[in-house]
Amino acid sequence: MKPINTALFWIEYVIRHKGASHLKAQSYKMPWYIYHSVDVVLFLTGAVLLMLLATVMLISRWQEQNNKRAGETGMA
Repeated sequence: MKPINTALFWIEYVIRHKGASHLKAQSYKMPWYIYHSVDVVLFLTGAVLLMLLATVMLISRWQEQNNKRAGETGMA
C-alpha cells in the first residue's frame, strides 16, 4: 500500500467517524491551574520556604546557645 493511500484511508476514516476524539489532546479538559502547573509550583515554593524557615530557626537557636555559653565563661 502506498503512503498516499494510507493517508487517504485515515483522512476518510476521520471524516466517516465525525472526528477522532481519541486523538485529541486531553489538556483542554484540564483546569488552568493544573495545565500551567501552578499547584506544583506552589507546593515546591512552600517546601523551600519551610526548609528556609527551619534553617533560620536552627541557626538563631544555635547562636543563642553560643551567646549564653560565652556569657557564662566571661567571654564576650
